Amino acid sequence: MRVFLGPYPEEGEREIEVEVHNYDSWSADHTLSLIIVPVLQELRRSLHGAPCLFPNEVPEDLQSYVEDEDWDTSSEYEMNIFRTWENILDEMIWAFSEIQIDDDSWHSDVEAYKKYEERRQRGCELFGKFYTNLWD
Repeated sequence: MRVFLGPYPEEGEREIEVEVHNYDSWSADHTLSLIIVPVLQELRRSLHGAPCLFPNEVPEDLQSYVEDEDWDTSSEYEMNIFRTWENILDEMIWAFSEIQIDDDSWHSDVEAYKKYEERRQRGCELFGKFYTNLWD
């Protein structure tokens, strides 16, 4: 695979060249993860924006809350969108990084492997769910 994505010009079209070889599709999940991880890491590093997130759209363990001083009781919280978005990006980065690793030596522990696969799948599902929010 060879990919060149030029900068966005002030006028005209962006220069884009993509050449895919047949071996790139042999393990397309691995091939794409090599591109996805650095892009997600750059989004995580720069973090200029975050999408609108609602608690029912985000797994509970990825939600981050801060006390909202405007509310009357201390038991009510408001989701911290940026920290929650960082958690989501971290989970996606972890999942796609794991796709790059070719190590099945620990798969004999069925329960641990099941939890590992569920987490990896969740990161991929988050990527799909928030795909149109991958902007900066």
